[in-house]
Amino acid sequence: MLDGLQFNGNPDPLDLCTYVVATETGWSGSTRGRVPPAVGATEPARVITLSGWVAAPSWEARRRAELRLAALCALDQDYELRCTTELGERVMTVRRDAETTVAIRSGGYELDFSVQLGALDGRRYDAQLQSADTGLANGENGGLDFETGGGLEFEPTGLDFGPAGSSGHARVSTFGTAATSPRFVLDGPLTPPVTISRHDTGARLVYTAPIGTGERIAIDVQDRTVTLGGTTTSRRHNAIVHDWNALIVPPAGLNGPATVDYALSHGATPNTTARLAVQWRDAWH
Repeated sequence: MLDGLQFNGNPDPLDLCTYVVATETGWSGSTRGRVPPAVGATEPARVITLSGWVAAPSWEARRRAELRLAALCALDQDYELRCTTELGERVMTVRRDAETTVAIRSGGYELDFSVQLGALDGRRYDAQLQSADTGLANGENGGLDFETGGGLEFEPTGLDFGPAGSSGHARVSTFGTAATSPRFVLDGPLTPPVTISRHDTGARLVYTAPIGTGERIAIDVQDRTVTLGGTTTSRRHNAIVHDWNALIVPPAGLNGPATVDYALSHGATPNTTARLAVQWRDAWH
């Protein structure tokens, strides 16, 4: 799937043409760029060429397919390239890297095409976004009161063990062969300094402004962005990060998945409303 057009499937519902990718280069094999890509990188880490043909039911449909392919993927815009594999769906963000060629076969309802795409991030990602979340650490979980009011009362509803405590840790496990960058989502109320930390590397991200009740802050480790949730309003000036790369989840090893715990803390007593969600996709070279 690319720019709303499905290849190697049923006839397209818009023009009733069948679009087939017969050969591809660049999707398989390793990336030629850094993982993760350098911030501000402009050279594609992976160049992909999709070549194939289109079968149309009429002259008019063939002409519509020609025009549609010529307009596929506007320049300087990002698109999701989605590929269905035996191991699940994989996605990659791409841009058109060269002119698209379309050649009409004489005497019939078919044409040939070739599309070249470039990806600044050459990793192939799982289409499924995963998430792990936690509240603030709270060792006081209420528990049973053996003394107040004369001891335990089993009637009429049984024992109340109190609210469950929170560990304050969100655990991420990845199964891909490439490192992947998480996205953090903070929901208030949180009092500065709000800290997300990794004990295995000592990496920390500190947010220096209060996050109110109902307010959300989204932090993208890959893009180095900090935004007010649901908007493009930057809050990057409120984040202190000494090493963004130290927050990245490593690739899985030969013996199993890579596992990382992210801990949430803040500058006040715990509350049951504040949350940290860690979002990620498994990635492959």
